[in-house]
Amino acid sequence: MNIPFKTPPFGYFPRPAFTEVVRAHLSLPENIALFAPRRRGKTTWVLLELQEAAAAWRMGFIYINLWKRRTDPIGVLVEGLEDAAGIKVAPDRELYGEIAAGIFTAGGKIKYPPVTSAETTRLSNAMTVIAKARPKTLLVIDEFQAISEADPGQGATSALRTSLEHHGDQILAMLTGSERTALTALFKRQQAALLGQARMLELPDLGKEFIANRVEGFRLSTHRVLDNDALAAAYERLGQSPMLLNDALGMMTVHRDLPLEEAVQTTIDTKGTEDFRVALAGIAALDRALLRRIAAGEAVYSDLDGLLARGAEKTPTRALVQKALGRLQKGALIEQKESGQGWVLADPMLKEALRRGSPHHHTGIDGDRDGVGCE
Repeated sequence: MNIPFKTPPFGYFPRPAFTEVVRAHLSLPENIALFAPRRRGKTTWVLLELQEAAAAWRMGFIYINLWKRRTDPIGVLVEGLEDAAGIKVAPDRELYGEIAAGIFTAGGKIKYPPVTSAETTRLSNAMTVIAKARPKTLLVIDEFQAISEADPGQGATSALRTSLEHHGDQILAMLTGSERTALTALFKRQQAALLGQARMLELPDLGKEFIANRVEGFRLSTHRVLDNDALAAAYERLGQSPMLLNDALGMMTVHRDLPLEEAVQTTIDTKGTEDFRVALAGIAALDRALLRRIAAGEAVYSDLDGLLARGAEKTPTRALVQKALGRLQKGALIEQKESGQGWVLADPMLKEALRRGSPHHHTGIDGDRDGVGCE
């Protein structure tokens, strides 16, 4: 491969064993649903490793990220397919809504444009052209869970499913997501071949070999020796994000006397929480209070009066709490535990953003139990 996979200390670290697992499923053939939490390197793996592997497997490769325009994931999907097919179409779809708070609109949710029959026809036509273009194509649709909210009537989802069933010998799909709850629910809701029978996979952690590689690379670059366990702990605090760990090590390479703990904290403050600052500024007081409660590991519905100490403006009813949890889940800020009992923050960096942006440091966010979640 041409990618400097193990160029220390900051090069891409590969997952060859996982790539072979994917190849085995595609060869059956099976469509794949791939889950990975945010910043774990899913998109990097897709674009650097899977894309090159697909070329070696003599497959075409198409990548479409539905979060390219969060207010219109269906439009992004149709346009991406048409672009891959070489179809030039004058835009007939206006952008709806403006992201006023990251993933929320000013009204607290994204306003999606309606899915039209013309769009589903365009989607089907583009898939037909792609199928005829070459014997095998791997279609990767990133953040596929975005479809669940934008396509309530399932018109686009059905058109995609029908196309993949019809062109299954020519087009295989990998549908990826960073929100386990939404992605899993979407797949369970569909019983046809595309979603009901897709192979569910999870991107594996890079593990001890990755940490050892970064330690050795840092030693070669700076002549400083880092403790493997200390770097592993830093990696955990950074949400197991290879990118953020590389940023922290890069900072220590430039500033040779900078301690690891300070580099990690600076990385969190400057890069790890930036995605959430605007979003947190735009949500309701009750929603923010619930996020703090979840971050502290407290039961959501117990002691509703206690939400006042977390920043709620008044004691909410259970119904209001339930609605707020729904907003936070749709906004990709929380997700249900795998057990289905309780909630967790969707990204460990959200906890850091809450801590930085909160005037209530005394409320105990720092004192959470093991794991960032609640029952």
